[in-house]
Amino acid sequence: MTMTTAEELAEFIERGLAMPNVKECNTQWMFKEDNGTFHVCALGLALIGKYGGAEDAYKEFERENHATEQFPLETIHKLLCISFEMTFAIDSAHCQGISATQIIKDLRSGVYS
Repeated sequence: MTMTTAEELAEFIERGLAMPNVKECNTQWMFKEDNGTFHVCALGLALIGKYGGAEDAYKEFERENHATEQFPLETIHKLLCISFEMTFAIDSAHCQGISATQIIKDLRSGVYS
């Protein structure tokens, strides 16, 4: 398995931010409303960017998370092919109010390397 680079992760987050019916949220990893709107964390945005859409990313996250009964960050770490340390650092930063846009900049400047 090839590890995802910081630049690739930044690109995934950018793609996720650009998707319709997706809202950045620092309190949910990945939550789908009945109306089809997704509320996702920075790492959830990366999953959406990687899988090419919110619905596909959500299904893959749910499938993997239920199949393994892992802590959600473990599932995200596995699906994105990034270290758990990077996963935890990005999740913590986002939960503390750092925007996904700033996380993209930080990834590109080596903050999470």
